Amino acid sequence: MAQTQTNPIRDFFAQYPDFDYDPNAPFFDEFKRMPGVLHWSQDERGAAREALRSAMVRQFNDMYGTNVDDLESWHLLCTALGMTPPPDDIKTCQRKIKATHVNIVDFIEAPLSGASIVTFKSELALSKYTKQTTKYFPRDDVNSGSLLRYLLRRIMNPPADPVKVHPIRDFFAKYPNFELNPQAPFFEEFKRMITNLNWTEKQRDAARNELRKAMVKQFNAIYGTDVKALESWQLLCSALGMKPVPKNIEACRRVRGYDLELELIEAPLLGKSVGTFDSEVELSKYTKTLKKYFPPVGNLSRHLLRRIWNPKPRHSVAELAQKAEGNVLPAQWR
Repeated sequence: MAQTQTNPIRDFFAQYPDFDYDPNAPFFDEFKRMPGVLHWSQDERGAAREALRSAMVRQFNDMYGTNVDDLESWHLLCTALGMTPPPDDIKTCQRKIKATHVNIVDFIEAPLSGASIVTFKSELALSKYTKQTTKYFPRDDVNSGSLLRYLLRRIMNPPADPVKVHPIRDFFAKYPNFELNPQAPFFEEFKRMITNLNWTEKQRDAARNELRKAMVKQFNAIYGTDVKALESWQLLCSALGMKPVPKNIEACRRVRGYDLELELIEAPLLGKSVGTFDSEVELSKYTKTLKKYFPPVGNLSRHLLRRIWNPKPRHSVAELAQKAEGNVLPAQWR
């Protein structure tokens, strides 16, 4: 259980007697004051930042604990996050905390300074705030307890915001006699539906065309359609695992890897990462084997289309950036 009398944050500042620390001010703001007051070098600033991060981890552990089997520790954490009354069991606590996005620096500061805790609707919104304020929390500190890990989020490469419309699920909802598993890849569910509903060839083709339209709508709902919107490009680059995410549209457009458009739709719906391929040939083989074809569309997604039916030998990223060739598509997609 937590709630000890130690205060690692104040202990950190106590190491610098030449700095007039204000314990009533947000400690992160006080830390940002220190380099100017103490005239630190870059190395000194970096070392102090690491020491503060370590102190933040210990402060959290002292306040809330590290034992994932201690219901009282979970109740402390849930209550601090505004869940009143807290859930009755540990699993529900864990589930609710995983769905809550909060800046951990602010979360640690709040009981020390009396500030209120702000939560964010998504990892993406939290990521933007964290980058703007530079209030980063160490993900890999050796002292991080198991309890703390439930609050860690993907700040540098957050997933796209959960979409508010679900064209894929709306498509399956048209077939009430088929029991959709929303946690399974939707393309696998579609193949299962063909078998379960004993469709004729005409019914199957009609449903496939409807699914293709839903796929385009789903892609647009997740990533957008405006080729002039930097945020849309950055969402797409982040989903493709590009690190760091390019800071301007031209840089985003130049980086064109080989990915499967269909999995760019499935991944955020299932909470998975997107797989990429080394060449159009490899992508073509994979797509033909699994029959995961994506229809030709415009705007943002057009930059992801590849020559699935007539792939060219491997090009380097630099070569791809210089070529703006169209995609050769199978007749059934035209």
